[in-house]
Amino acid sequence: MKTAETLCRGIRMRADMFYRLLIRLESMFDPLVYELEKTIAAVGTDYRMYSREQKQTVAKALSLAGALKAVLDTPILTEDGQLTPESEKVAERIQAVMKEEK
Repeated sequence: MKTAETLCRGIRMRADMFYRLLIRLESMFDPLVYELEKTIAAVGTDYRMYSREQKQTVAKALSLAGALKAVLDTPILTEDGQLTPESEKVAERIQAVMKEEK
């Protein structure tokens, strides 16, 4: 029972870590989507016409969209119910991306 308790605690902690990561990514991504909508409404979809700042917004949005996809695509558990080492590596990599975007 102690082993199962320890495993469940690890699963909960990893799931909580991913949840917090997704919340932080979303809070950074939403304002960028709003800015992209404004840019498209004002300038259109021709990237060549965008200002330097608008191009930077596109780049940040792409980076964060990739980070969100990576988190969502990463399995937390293996087929036999063990934590995947990949999930910890992805979380670390995404946290580094988030620091760069600030």
